[in-house]
Amino acid sequence: MSQINKEEFDHYIKLLVIGDQSVGKSSFIKRFLEDKFSEEPINSKELELKKKMLEIDNQKIFFHVWDGLINAKLNKTTNSELSIRIQGIIIMYDVSCYTSFNSLDFYIKEVKEKCGSDMPILIIANKIDLDDRIISENEGEKFAEDNNVEYIEISVQNNININESIIKITKKIMTNSYYRGDTVTLNNEKKFSKKKKKKILLKINIYKCI
Repeated sequence: MSQINKEEFDHYIKLLVIGDQSVGKSSFIKRFLEDKFSEEPINSKELELKKKMLEIDNQKIFFHVWDGLINAKLNKTTNSELSIRIQGIIIMYDVSCYTSFNSLDFYIKEVKEKCGSDMPILIIANKIDLDDRIISENEGEKFAEDNNVEYIEISVQNNININESIIKITKKIMTNSYYRGDTVTLNNEKKFSKKKKKKILLKINIYKCI
């Protein structure tokens, strides 16, 4: 898309998408940014350069969405190599893969410990179009409620609740301190405006759903 001038939008929000391998992170980002679905491998590096604008509650929001695990290797523990300011984190799992669902505990703990307990988090349950779903909506909702985070179910392939998921976390962000100026850099460092820098380390376990 063409360059957008700052005068053309009210707010600029960066989101980070994390979760186990093959849950659909890159496909979700591509669907949101380009309104396209592909079963072929996705070049996440190209998606990093793309942005999209939505109007939410009469506010023009300019979004930049990052795949937090684009450089991760299978079955390795890694640090995010991204060095970006983010206002919200999306944690995704596959409703047909209990491994990805069980990993939510780890991601929630890492985000809250390293990024702060008030970092806006949205859990996304992807692939609700599949016939072999094994994780119920009630299970996902209960987990989110127990951890005091937002929750939504989507299908990237069938284009269900894609924009709605972005809108959901955005409304959470707009009531949060991060939105008012605090920023997080996932490169071993957490920055607060007008505050002393504090080191952080966000570790991520990678598992593949098969």
